[in-house]
Amino acid sequence: MKLKQVTILSLFASFLLSPGSAIASRPPQMDVNGNWISPSRYRDWRVSDPDPNGLNCRMRGNFQDILGDRYRNINPNILSMPVVETLPYNSTFVAGTTPAGNVLIDDNRGLPWIYSQDDNCFVRANENYVIPRVVFTR
Repeated sequence: MKLKQVTILSLFASFLLSPGSAIASRPPQMDVNGNWISPSRYRDWRVSDPDPNGLNCRMRGNFQDILGDRYRNINPNILSMPVVETLPYNSTFVAGTTPAGNVLIDDNRGLPWIYSQDDNCFVRANENYVIPRVVFTR
């Protein structure tokens, strides 16, 4: 009986945290400065920065290297990385996730960034630059 309860609880938890579930798709919260707060599993984002030159997207190396640094408790200096892409206003992207399923990564200043899986680069996770894309389904 105990094993059956554990199995049912495990299946329920897996369902709640799966990418398609309501919890995984719930838009994140932000702090008083407009920074998106970790942890967040929300993966659909829209560029809100109206700069006609686009939103700077930065990268050095690859996402796996940065995750490796995070694993060793090294917060990357993303702001110093070169701009490799500019994302136009109102464009959308899917965020890449850490092994724990989080989409936000703090830099060496403690500020959150989101990795654009579509563009292979990071953008600042602040409402002035990106906002959750609301996806309606029938």
